[in-house]
Amino acid sequence: MSKEPNTEISTAAAGVLASASSTVQWVTEPSGGDALYKAIRAGLMLKGMTFHAWCTRHNVRHQWARQAVTGKANGPAARKLRKRIASAAGLAA
Repeated sequence: MSKEPNTEISTAAAGVLASASSTVQWVTEPSGGDALYKAIRAGLMLKGMTFHAWCTRHNVRHQWARQAVTGKANGPAARKLRKRIASAAGLAA
């Protein structure tokens, strides 16, 4: 049984990704913020996965991952996770 992608959701996610990623500043690693969180969610959605599903698949508590992505947690482990999730969403510089 094949599952066809929902083009309306894909189009909406692509629009969110385009607008959010244009506001995300990349230097050597992504800085946290709401724009990055939205861009990551959109990027993962385009790949057919939710943020929560990615976290579950990679044994990461989604609450902590969200804190890392939004910049509320900003230690070395949080920065490493932020970069890893951004890369998985196709946002790595």
